[in-house]
Amino acid sequence: MKKYFWKYFLSVFAIALIVLLIQTAVPLYEYGVGQQKWQTSAYNDFVDSVEKAVSDESFTDFSPEALIEKLSILKDERIAGIILMNIGGQVVGSEGKTNDGGALPVFQGGEGQSNDEGRPEDGQRPEGEGGGFGQREDKEPEPIGTPTKVKLATRIDISTASDGSRVITRTVIGAVDFVLPKDMGMQQPFGKVIISLEGEDSYFIDLLTHTPRTYAYSKDIINSFFRGLYFSIPACLIIAVLAAWYFSKRNTKYIDGVRKALNDLAKGKANVSLPKERNSELNEITIAIGELDKDLQANQKSRRAWLHSISHDLNTPTTAMKMIIDGLNDGVFPADESTFKELQKENDTLSERIEKVIEFSSLQADTELEIDTVNTQLFTEEVFANFKDRDSVVTEVQCDSISCDSMLMGRAVNELLKNAVEANGGASEPVKWVIKEDGDFYEMDIFNNGHIPSAIDTDIFEPWARGDWSRTSGGSGLGLPIASTIIVLHKGTITICQDGEDKVKATLKWPK
Repeated sequence: MKKYFWKYFLSVFAIALIVLLIQTAVPLYEYGVGQQKWQTSAYNDFVDSVEKAVSDESFTDFSPEALIEKLSILKDERIAGIILMNIGGQVVGSEGKTNDGGALPVFQGGEGQSNDEGRPEDGQRPEGEGGGFGQREDKEPEPIGTPTKVKLATRIDISTASDGSRVITRTVIGAVDFVLPKDMGMQQPFGKVIISLEGEDSYFIDLLTHTPRTYAYSKDIINSFFRGLYFSIPACLIIAVLAAWYFSKRNTKYIDGVRKALNDLAKGKANVSLPKERNSELNEITIAIGELDKDLQANQKSRRAWLHSISHDLNTPTTAMKMIIDGLNDGVFPADESTFKELQKENDTLSERIEKVIEFSSLQADTELEIDTVNTQLFTEEVFANFKDRDSVVTEVQCDSISCDSMLMGRAVNELLKNAVEANGGASEPVKWVIKEDGDFYEMDIFNNGHIPSAIDTDIFEPWARGDWSRTSGGSGLGLPIASTIIVLHKGTITICQDGEDKVKATLKWPK
C-alpha cells in the first residue's frame, strides 16, 4: 500500500513541479530577453546622441567638466547614470545614480591632491594618456577596482580633416575588458563609449541603464508581476503536494480494491465486490472487471454444460453397444447380421462424435490458415464430394473465385449444409446455397425451410448448446461450433436468422 502511495505521490508531484518550473522559467526567460533588448536600445540611442553632439563643430571643449555637462543633457530617462573615466581608468566625472538609486563614484584625485588637481586643462587631452585601449606608457597609478567585461563598446573618433573640418568615425568594438571602480560595488555598466581625439583614446564613458524593473514608468507593474510570481511558487508547491497526496491516496485505494477483486476471481469466486470510482477512465476498468466476472461465470456454466453434454452424447452410443453385447451374451439378441449391423452403427456414431471432439479441440489451438484463391465451381464440387445429401441442395454461384483455406471452409460449409438439410425436414423445396461477393467481403448464404423457435438457446455456436431445435435429430452438437470457429479464424462472422416467415438463413461472411 505504502509503495503504491509513494509511487503515485512522486509521479503527480513531479508532473506538477515540472509544469510549475516551465511556467516560471518561460516568463523569466522572456523578461531577460526583453530586458536585454530594452537596455540595448537605450545604449544605441545614447551613442547616436553622443555622435551627433560631437559632430557639432561648435562643441570644442573636451574637458571632463564640459563632457559631463554635455552628457547629462544627452541622457534620457532610460539612462540611470554616466561615469566618465580617463584613459588610466580613473573617474573624472559622473552624472546620475546607479539603477538601484545608489551614488556614483566621484573624481578620484591623486594622493594629497584636491578634486581639481590632476584634471586636464579645458580643451586639452590629459597629458601622458597616449596609446591604445588598455595600454599606458605614462606614470599614472593603476586604477583600483574589479576586473570585469562589458558586452557592448563603441569607439567614437574625433579628428580634423586637412581642410579643417571635423571628421567623426564610429566603430563598434563589442565586448571589452575593463576595471570596475571600487565605489561601484556590484553595479556593472551595461555599455561603454570610448572617445578618441585625433586617433588616441582619451575618455571612457560607462553607461548605466535602467531595467524595466527600475525604470520609473514600468517598475511598479514589473515588480508586481514578480511579487505575484514569487508568492505563487510556494503556493503552487503546497497545492501540488496536497493534490499529489489526495490522488495518490485515492488511486492507491482503488488499486487495492481492483487487486482484491482480481484475486477473488482467480480463486473462482463470483459476483466479486468492485471498487467504485467517479473517474470515468478508472471506471472503465471497473466495468471491464465486472464483464470479466460475468464471462467467467458464463464459462463455468458452459464448462459444466460441456461436461454434462459430452458425457451424455458419448454415453448414449456406449450404452447402446453395451446393451447389444449384454444381449448377445445372454442370448436375448441373435448373433446374426442385423444385430452386428446395429452394433456397428452405434460404434460409428461413437467414433464420429469422438472425432468431432478432437477436431473442435484442434481448432481451438493456434491453427494456421493456408489461404488460396479457389475456383468457386471446384470448391462446390469438393464440398459435395463428402456430402451424402447432394440432391437436396441447389447452388447459385455469383463469383468466379474466393480466397480462403479451402479445406477448413469446406468443412464449415459441410456442417451448415448438413444442419440445413436436417432442418428442412424433407420439404419439396431444396436447400439453397448462394456464393457471392459483397464489397470487400465474400459471402455464403444457405437457405432452408422452417423457422427458429423462440425457445432456442441464445448462443447456438457454443459446443453442445443445441437446445430443443436440434436435439430431436441427434448428432454431436459440435457442427455449428466447428463452423463458427473456422469462420472466426478467417476473421469473419457467422449468423443464423429468420428470413421471412418460412425461411431460415445461415450466413458466412469474411474479408477478401
